[in-house]
Amino acid sequence: MLTAFPHWKGSKYEKFTVSKIIQWSHSENLEAIVQVEHQSGCGVSFFATDYVFNKVKYQKEKNLQINIVGLVYKLEEFDAQEANKSVQEISFSEDFCGYVPTEFPDEVNFIGKIRTVHEHFLGTIPGFILTISFTPDFTIDVFIAKTNCEIDIKAENHVAGWAWLIGTLE
Repeated sequence: MLTAFPHWKGSKYEKFTVSKIIQWSHSENLEAIVQVEHQSGCGVSFFATDYVFNKVKYQKEKNLQINIVGLVYKLEEFDAQEANKSVQEISFSEDFCGYVPTEFPDEVNFIGKIRTVHEHFLGTIPGFILTISFTPDFTIDVFIAKTNCEIDIKAENHVAGWAWLIGTLE
């Protein structure tokens, strides 16, 4: 059985420490979600697109240089002042950024600032590669298709979104 999924690879490889591997038994353990900790201390999980080729490396080596990127399903403007009016228990600062996993470990909900914007085609799909700060010390490059853009995309916009994280060693 072969799995098909959208794929792209960013330009930066960063140091991560592998903490857990969740192999997919329905694919004969040839696919996996890998949980890692970034050198900044942030932990994320991602679908390892190269797991079938690098299974032993993921399992044996704890510290790896990994390229993790995201495919954004949804992106909207985030207004800290408006959020503070509707959520009484929490107060968001104007530069708040953060992320939380969803029910699927390789997906995250995030609030962050767009640091850079580049138009890009993923195959034939036009869109943007955005560098988004998930925390002050941890950024992720993400792709969003133009058909999924409901907001004006520009650097320094404060946004909230939902993304699938994928990664590779190669």
